Formats: sequence, C-alpha cells, structure tokens
Amino acid sequence: MRLVPDGFLTIREAAERLAVGLYSGEPDPPLVEQHKKSGFDVADGAAIDEAITILWKAVDKGDLQAFVVGPTNPNPLKLTAQMSQGIPALRSARGGDLNFLRSTNPQHASFVKWFGPDLTQVSVVFRAEDISKLPRKFLRKRRRRTASAGARNAGRPSLQAEVKGMIRNIVEKRLWSSTQSLKALTRAVNDQGKWQHPVSDETVTRALDALYTESGDRRFERVRRIR
Repeated sequence: MRLVPDGFLTIREAAERLAVGLYSGEPDPPLVEQHKKSGFDVADGAAIDEAITILWKAVDKGDLQAFVVGPTNPNPLKLTAQMSQGIPALRSARGGDLNFLRSTNPQHASFVKWFGPDLTQVSVVFRAEDISKLPRKFLRKRRRRTASAGARNAGRPSLQAEVKGMIRNIVEKRLWSSTQSLKALTRAVNDQGKWQHPVSDETVTRALDALYTESGDRRFERVRRIR
C-alpha cells in the first residue's frame, strides 16, 4: 500500500475534490445520469480528467505545489513543475505514477537517490489545504463569467414572460422533459418561437427556474448534480 501522509491527497483524490468545486450545481452528463438511474454509482470520468489537467496547469503557474513521498522517505519532497513534465504519463489521467520512469530518463537518478531503486510505491501528492483553496478560484471565475453573461443576456421582462409561456407549452406537449439537457430546451424554444434573435441558454434557464418557483411543478425542475 502506498504511503500518503496525513493532510495530503493523491492525484486522484485531489482531482475528485477539485471536480466538486468545478462542477458543483451542474447537471450530470446524460450517460452518467442514465447509469445513476439504473442504480450504478458512476464517477464522471470527463470531469475527473479535466480536473487533473487543471491541477497540473496550476502547478505550472505556481499556484499549486506537488510533492513526492515513498516508504523509504515519508517526508514529502517538493516536485518541481519541470521535473513532473519530464516523467512519462505522470500527468495523464490514466497514469499518475512513476511506473514509466526508466533509468534512461534524466529524472530517474534523482528519484533513486531519494527513494531507492524501487519506485513503484512512490506517490505524487498535494496538500489537502491547497486543494481546498483551489476550487474557490475557479468558482469565483465561473461566477464572474455567469454574472457577465447574465448582464448581457438577462432579457427584458416581456421576453421572460414569452419564454416562460413557450416553455410551459413545450413541456405540456412533451417536447422536452427535465431529464433532457437545457441546451435541448433552448433549441426547442428557438424552434417553436418567432424571435428576432435566438434566445440564450441563460434566458431559458432563468425562465425555467421561475416557472418551477412559481408553480412547484416538478416538470419544470432542473436535474442538478447531487454530491
């Protein structure tokens, strides 16, 4: 079993925690939602893959420090961005370890000096505290983008009323249900209505939420990610 000191997370654990911050409040992709309805607890692989990519981008920018630990040297040692870039498959979502670090690799000698010739039990880890702070940056960015988009696409009250009426009509005709994506609903609204300009996803989402708030009708409730 690989050694992970208290207060540290493996790459996978860090990615899962980061994914919560990245996708909190977002609906599950259709395939994941389908499996969950069938009784399977399926992790969103695409979300984890993206979170791993973001972890290493943060390392490259100096916003996050990676460490390495092993049985012969349990004290976490700093792993520089340059060193991590030179380890084959380390940054891959399907890798994440030193299994492909060969003796011909320039980084190999340093790791053997630190941990001995057996590198199979060496782990790359991140401070849990650092990971807990990282999603906040992305949440702030996402909120700023959402606020900016909302300011541009809020829609006049009369447009909101028209869109709400259109959504109600579409749902009653069973042309869309809450298990489908919001983009599908937006397409249906734009196909059914006669708009001078296409209605945005944000306008449709606000109208749908307003319908659910006003009526309590679960047909208008968005499917949200549950953590």
